[in-house]
Amino acid sequence: MYRARMSPDELSESLRMLARYIDEDPAPSRQFVASSLNLVVSSTESDDPQVRIALFKELWRKLVRSPGERKVLDKMDRLKKARKLIPSVLKAVRGGADFESLASDPNKGGVLFMAIERASGTSSEFKENAPDDADGVEAFATHMDEWWADEGEDEEESDRDAVEAALEKLDGDLEERAKDMETSLKKKTEKKKKGGKLQKDVDADEAKKAKKNVPLKKGDREKPESEE
Repeated sequence: MYRARMSPDELSESLRMLARYIDEDPAPSRQFVASSLNLVVSSTESDDPQVRIALFKELWRKLVRSPGERKVLDKMDRLKKARKLIPSVLKAVRGGADFESLASDPNKGGVLFMAIERASGTSSEFKENAPDDADGVEAFATHMDEWWADEGEDEEESDRDAVEAALEKLDGDLEERAKDMETSLKKKTEKKKKGGKLQKDVDADEAKKAKKNVPLKKGDREKPESEE
């Protein structure tokens, strides 16, 4: 049987529509979301099972997690991704790779920036030009490559050693941050449960009760029975 394939733009639009339904409906149907997502995934241009798992994971996260929880989970995912890149970035720095080539990759550039933030014992040129955020790491890397080549040959080794040491420590720092986030998220999830229900279900029940208990308008109230 022929199966239509979606382009990346069509896939994005379909997922946005499904995500909008989840966000706007007070009680989204999990069965509808699952069947819709299955239809979307079966129509993607990629047969890579990892792509499909990622899609299911993202939409399922939107369905059962609050916006605040999703932000924490997204941060944890980024930390996990960064930790996976640390060995390759460390190997490149040790091997004398240009910082510019590392910084040109957004993900590796982010890891390099975190190491630069933590590097100590660097040259004055390094300290004076260190970027304030990840957006500036590429310009910094280009500058340092040029400066080392022209004037900072003696300082390059110590600067690289400092970045290497920071990268070696970075993995432990990110692991600790991820554990703290996981602990915090677990506590929030436990607080969110009440009688085995998710908080959004509890909120919906309480809203219904409150609606039933709203006093009648003055003109609709029953007159009290007269005392005999």
